[in-house]
Amino acid sequence: MAYLNPSDVVILVFLGLGLISLYWGYRARNSSSMSPEKKAKVFKSGCLAGLVLIGLGIFTYIREAMSPLTPEKIVQIERGKVTLPMDIDAFTRWDAVEASERGVRYIYTVRKTPKDRDALANALRRQLTESVCEQELYQAAAKQHIEFEFVYKFADETYPAITLSPTECGNS
Repeated sequence: MAYLNPSDVVILVFLGLGLISLYWGYRARNSSSMSPEKKAKVFKSGCLAGLVLIGLGIFTYIREAMSPLTPEKIVQIERGKVTLPMDIDAFTRWDAVEASERGVRYIYTVRKTPKDRDALANALRRQLTESVCEQELYQAAAKQHIEFEFVYKFADETYPAITLSPTECGNS
């Protein structure tokens, strides 16, 4: 199930209430049980309330869309896409994604310890640089100088984190 952040809920509430108000005003106008003066008053109130609420929903959406990208926002986006922990393949599990002071940290567990960890780390760095730097979210984050850190834990110890700085995405 997709995760809705609080801003999404507020936007949906404003839009929903706005549509209900518009419908309420329209129904009042076509009602046969109300006096003409009351019909006009309810119609105006419903339309005005509906338009104001829909306007607030649109304003909230635009404000959210225009706000700068932060590590916390990236984490929120990533957590909305997947349920963690998640198996990547037979050997790798994605355990967590978290915001740090410098950027975003992805934490993985490698279940099978390789003989040559340095070769694996170099291969991972090449693969990460190629795949991460191609994605729109990461390109936008690089413009905000947000770093990405990939921590691979092995069965017996943690390998030093692989960090991608914004400049590395610019040079790849």
